[in-house]
Amino acid sequence: MLERLDLQDTGLVRLPSEIFNPTPYLMWLSLSSNAFENVPEEALSRAILLESLDLSGNDFTSLDRGNFRHLTKVSLLYLNNLPRLRRIEKDALVGMLSLKTFSCSYNPNLEYVDADAFGSENSTISRVKTTPHDKLYLRQNALRTLQSPLKMESWSSLSFVDLADNPWKCDCKLLWMKQLRIETQMNIVCDSPLHLRGRPLSTVDITDLKCQDRWALTAFILSISAMAVFGLIILTASSIVCSRTRLGLYVRAKKQFSYAKVTPKIETVDLEWDPSADI
Repeated sequence: MLERLDLQDTGLVRLPSEIFNPTPYLMWLSLSSNAFENVPEEALSRAILLESLDLSGNDFTSLDRGNFRHLTKVSLLYLNNLPRLRRIEKDALVGMLSLKTFSCSYNPNLEYVDADAFGSENSTISRVKTTPHDKLYLRQNALRTLQSPLKMESWSSLSFVDLADNPWKCDCKLLWMKQLRIETQMNIVCDSPLHLRGRPLSTVDITDLKCQDRWALTAFILSISAMAVFGLIILTASSIVCSRTRLGLYVRAKKQFSYAKVTPKIETVDLEWDPSADI
């Protein structure tokens, strides 16, 4: 009976839904380095005893809600070197009740991991939140910030956490990371703001992890907008005044240099006859 199946680098773009029906005892599967654009959910749901799954090196752009909900026995999940992966959405990893190691590293465009990626209490898929029980790797992605996708007690139960080599923005949104073990914090190095660049999170005081006040930012934007509108009004008014001034000067000049039409007056002279003048 087949327990291991390596389909790495075989040019696969999809799987028939019933492909694993003849292999009910399959426990280890590699689908890495293929051209899958979507997680083959239906086919994987038939591999009911699967414990290790490698989907690295495929063309996923996002991991979506319920992609792995049927993989209740999988303890090892590898999602590395996914060049197009950008997002891990809410409930994407829900249902993976046996997960021990989650490895999602070296994904150069991965910018977003939802706070409820491992599930939420109000999830309609499963009320039980997935929790990696041993190791969590999110190394060398494009993560600038991260809301904790796990409860704090779950972080402390992990034997290894790797969040290194991401362009972290060290502000108030990373305050929760200050509760992680010191060796984990040492691997989290600030990329921004500029005055904290290059510093391990472990050396940054919590008072330096600031976020710009939302209302202050709003007020700043409104003031800039008001100044722009005021400037536009002044410019428009100036334009109108200039136009009227030019028009007044033109009319005055026209009156000054216009010629009046002169009608010549013809006077009538009456002539009288003088008889004495006849010779």
